[in-house]
Amino acid sequence: MELWIEAIVKDKKGRVTKRLKRKAHSFVANFIKCLAVKFASGIEAIVDTGGTTQNVYRYNYDFAANAGSGDTNFGILVGTGTNSVSINDTALQTQIAHGTGTGQLQYGGVTYGATACDTTKCECTITRDFANGSGGDITVYELGLAWKMYDGSNRYILVARDVVSAGITVPNGQTLTVNYKIRATA
Repeated sequence: MELWIEAIVKDKKGRVTKRLKRKAHSFVANFIKCLAVKFASGIEAIVDTGGTTQNVYRYNYDFAANAGSGDTNFGILVGTGTNSVSINDTALQTQIAHGTGTGQLQYGGVTYGATACDTTKCECTITRDFANGSGGDITVYELGLAWKMYDGSNRYILVARDVVSAGITVPNGQTLTVNYKIRATA
């Protein structure tokens, strides 16, 4: 199993001004713990994005990442933190807030591309747009993927985190599109 990230910055006319594509090395321990909930134990103590240990259990809507516009709890998330990725990360270091104020980005809804398979691989793509209407440039250094799990209430669990050391600058009026591709290969 592989995880790939792609980040694309587009200007107001939709022209690509910057593109980053690379293999991610970012699944964190919570990824395996979420799988254990679904495949084996049925219940697992997992630290959520708020830093609280939750006893999540199997539920029909686990692994959801389909956050709507403005929802910063789960799906693809962005931040300004620069700490190295740790297997024990449970949240972004410094998540960027939703909005049009200084240092904020507008979180679009999460979308999915059709599953694509051939004779050597099968993959799905999770996508989210982040529009900058803050009046200034914003540099994104960290990307993350959080799933919604359940323990009687919705719990948000970070399962992947990546740091882009050079950062991705999103000028005012431009949009950052982040794609996470989860790929199985033969």
